[in-house]
Amino acid sequence: MKDDSPNGMIAQTASLGNLIRDEFDACNERVLKFIPDSDLRKMEHVVIAGCGDSHMSGLATEFAFEQIAGIPTEPFNSLDGGRYNAPFVQPNTIMFAISVGGDKMRTVEVAARFRKFGATTVGVTAHPDSALGKRVNLILDCTIPGHKPSPGVRSYRVSLLMLWLLAIRLGEVRGKLSKQEAAALRAELKATGDA
Repeated sequence: MKDDSPNGMIAQTASLGNLIRDEFDACNERVLKFIPDSDLRKMEHVVIAGCGDSHMSGLATEFAFEQIAGIPTEPFNSLDGGRYNAPFVQPNTIMFAISVGGDKMRTVEVAARFRKFGATTVGVTAHPDSALGKRVNLILDCTIPGHKPSPGVRSYRVSLLMLWLLAIRLGEVRGKLSKQEAAALRAELKATGDA
């Protein structure tokens, strides 16, 4: 789709279908490779933290993790998660700290605190060398091609896509989904680019 709009938000919104279709396979490949199945299979609890639209992506996918993967999930805004929840981390917790830029200090703090208290921490970021990237156990790269500047439209969609793909992978490795069911969910998710 050719974009002639001078408005970055309109341009980014108009590009979302192509973004999903064009980047889906690369995003799925990253989700499949960032951690071994054997390590992921051990996880019994998911925590998702971020600020602003990154926090909203955790809220929007909480029930995907619970229903698809059968794993208790808690989305926190980074301030609450870091200050009040990290000291009570449960065993075998995987914590996804979302900051595409990797520079939101509250998200860096929540990742560092969850790691300190024993969680496996994953930075979902497009900047692996950022402050967030340096404070987590693992990186899940959410880099996408650039576009006209606008606050969070494409990055929010990619955060959602990565989290949905993570829920499907967790469901598959935990035996909650067959390979066929997981493939069908991935195909359905990819088809949202055509909606």
